[in-house]
Amino acid sequence: MQLQSGSYNLLLLLLTLAFISASTSESYYSAVAPGTIKSNRNYSVCLSLHNALKPAVIRVSLIGEPLFNYDPNGNRIKQFKDIKLNTGVYTNKFNLSEQTVLGQWLILASVLGKYEKSSGRNFKVEKYVLPKFGVYIDADSDFILDDNEFSLTVYGKYTFGKYVEGTATVAILNPATNMTVSKQEATLENFRASFTFQYYDIPLAQMFSWIIISATIKERHTGITQSTLQELSVRKQKYNILVPENEIEFHNGKPYKIKAMVQHWNGSRVLDTITPMTMIHANRTYKTHLDANGVGTFAFDYVDKEVNVFNYAGSSTHLQNIVIGQNYRFDQSSATACTLKWKEGRLKFGTNIDLELTSKLPIPYFIYTVTSHADIVRMKYIPLPANTKSHIIKIKSAVDMIPRCYVYVHYIINGDLRYCELSLKFPNEFENTKSSRNYKAVIQKGVNYLVDNINNINDTYALSLVAVALQMSKSEQANQVLANLQQRSQSKNGLKWWQSSNAAHSNDVEITAYALMALLGTNSLDNINIVKWILEQRNKAGGFKTTHDTVVVLQALIRFNQKYPSNNDTLLKFNYAALDAQGLEVGNGFLGIDPSNSKIWQQIELPKTTRLLQLKIEGEGNALVQLAYHYYVPLETDVESITLDDDSITATTFAKSSSVIHRRETPKQKSFAISPMAKLTSNAVMELEVCFKFKPSKELKHRQTNMVIMEINMPSGFVVSPESMHDLQEEEFVARVEVKDSNTKCLAYFKHLQADDDEKCLSIQADKMHEVLQLEPASIIMYDYYIPENRDTIAYQIQM
Repeated sequence: MQLQSGSYNLLLLLLTLAFISASTSESYYSAVAPGTIKSNRNYSVCLSLHNALKPAVIRVSLIGEPLFNYDPNGNRIKQFKDIKLNTGVYTNKFNLSEQTVLGQWLILASVLGKYEKSSGRNFKVEKYVLPKFGVYIDADSDFILDDNEFSLTVYGKYTFGKYVEGTATVAILNPATNMTVSKQEATLENFRASFTFQYYDIPLAQMFSWIIISATIKERHTGITQSTLQELSVRKQKYNILVPENEIEFHNGKPYKIKAMVQHWNGSRVLDTITPMTMIHANRTYKTHLDANGVGTFAFDYVDKEVNVFNYAGSSTHLQNIVIGQNYRFDQSSATACTLKWKEGRLKFGTNIDLELTSKLPIPYFIYTVTSHADIVRMKYIPLPANTKSHIIKIKSAVDMIPRCYVYVHYIINGDLRYCELSLKFPNEFENTKSSRNYKAVIQKGVNYLVDNINNINDTYALSLVAVALQMSKSEQANQVLANLQQRSQSKNGLKWWQSSNAAHSNDVEITAYALMALLGTNSLDNINIVKWILEQRNKAGGFKTTHDTVVVLQALIRFNQKYPSNNDTLLKFNYAALDAQGLEVGNGFLGIDPSNSKIWQQIELPKTTRLLQLKIEGEGNALVQLAYHYYVPLETDVESITLDDDSITATTFAKSSSVIHRRETPKQKSFAISPMAKLTSNAVMELEVCFKFKPSKELKHRQTNMVIMEINMPSGFVVSPESMHDLQEEEFVARVEVKDSNTKCLAYFKHLQADDDEKCLSIQADKMHEVLQLEPASIIMYDYYIPENRDTIAYQIQM
């Protein structure tokens, strides 16, 4: 099963199911979904069948639990039924929609039949909001109580790389209550603030195995704050003493030698050959010293049912009784029953990676799984001869294993699941020469195709893309395409831009951005005029018509800034005065720009009565000043009065049930035919049915839309009922539904609409919350998300 999402927070998903019987060894089933979920990646759930004597039916479900409280059990999003295993393995894919439901999700795998087993794992899908700057904590991951104090450093960094100026606040939180235990504040000096907390500042540290660090930075210029959290492990002793299971040696069925490893909590070995280390077993003390690798070796006389206690420099650990004999089994909760080691060698592309699998008990078979980039790269079942306790696994390296891959080995013996794993990291200088040659060959074929068809390009958008491609590939024909592109440009008032050849699809901003990227490879004097035109197309939020326009423009502006870098000596002061319609001053102030804040967006909201803005600019340098304003205009649409019983209702459409009520499409609609029908079923409930169809004009060449959004505004005093939201989500052609503005606006999302599709209808029920006199018309807006100019609006009104 593959999950593919948009911008969501990082989360970890590890799904493991093992259905085993302690008394028999008939059939075993397991499911594994290793890896980390990130945006724009694919993820797999792997189902394995071990030593099955009978067939099994397996089902995998993906269940979303929306944020709406009226549906606490969650909706079944997808189910894969009657699964047939391929060599004991099942994989499948499921793509999350671009407008997916946020909240807790569940992957559930079920084995039907004799065992009737099922299990699953939850994961959370959240919307990712890009912060203006990030807050970072530089600290050790462990707080050792014996040190009596710990230090940390806090700093902030903008998304464009510059460090933040301001103040930092650090708080120690109780992990059980999230209440602040201790708090300090400091100014960021040289962009960093250092803090030191004493043990007595955290009286509860002894009670917990970890504490939470909260760091907040307040930006000096704007007062904007950002925060982050980091967990700190509380260590009650200075060193970590480990006894690896494979370091216990046996003779005549009894342990006689143990190796204990002493580490710092960051994982590094303790290199101390002077301080003694002791082990207490059966009231007898054994003494040794650490070797150069931080390992102490003890030869001892084993006594059954006795605990081993290891001590080093005030730190200690216990090793419970080592069980031996026929009933000996490994404790799966603390250690694996097998070991996996990488034999000496260098990781190279196209060569075998030799991994040594060993176990103290015979290995009847095993399954190894190689994962990388949160997906399963390779999986194989390998049977072994009887009494095999070691095996060399040969895995051929591949590009999809770079830069890091993980190898998991598991098998079942005597009713117990045995498991071990290994991480492999390829060196940074690794380079796939063969793939590089193939890549270049493919690119050259593409360039040759473009060159062969230069004279067949009549569309300005296609020409701008070809110009960028040939310029980047340093083709000799790039100048020919650029000359053709220049001839299609538009110029006016010192500005330069390009227009789309398709009047129905206005993507002038995107075309001009591509043209700028192509021309930056030359020394054209028009580049600054192109940039000026692009900047004039910005909206009030700093973006452009569509998300794609914004992405392409940012790429072009970044390349422009790389070729013509700023000398960062801007020093400007903007004084402004806002005047109303009578010429009276209603506001004034200033903005300052210097090297310390030149990359920070500064914004001032003017009084609503402003009708004239006066600016006085002093200093020198380059800056962009943008004035954004918006206003309302009357809705140009036809409404029709309809009389039903005692109520006079004005609407474009109304209920089908009455013979005096009918539809009438508004002739001004150019892309979408929208016809609502409304009626009052009681004094407190309104029912609205909205029928719609993609009806492109003759100028539109495409017959299918991109994602379409319908915004349905309720009349004043009405709110969308929760039951309607649930019913809308059940519609097969509806991708997503949400409400806004205190449930007075309903948004329905459609993946795409076809011009040849039949008319579709939505039914919405609204509850009257307030009595409103002299109701104004409510609007329904429908538009293509990626071509927002393809939009239509219609109004309906209830007059009581």
